[in-house]
Amino acid sequence: MTPGIGGKTITRILARNDLLGLNPDTFLGLSGECLREEYRLPTSVAERWSSNARLRMDEAGRFEQRLDA
Repeated sequence: MTPGIGGKTITRILARNDLLGLNPDTFLGLSGECLREEYRLPTSVAERWSSNARLRMDEAGRFEQRLDA
């Protein structure tokens, strides 16, 4: 649901979070700079994600609820 973040990027992020022992809430609080350095995200994607991370997760939760129904 975020332009520039697809399947390969999600897989890399989840693997990195597992390696670092980061939970989703911690990941959501990371800055754009940290996302660029730790996760190798392009600057535009990292900034877009960090500026609206909580909103995007809320949207994903609502989408998941609709799929479950």
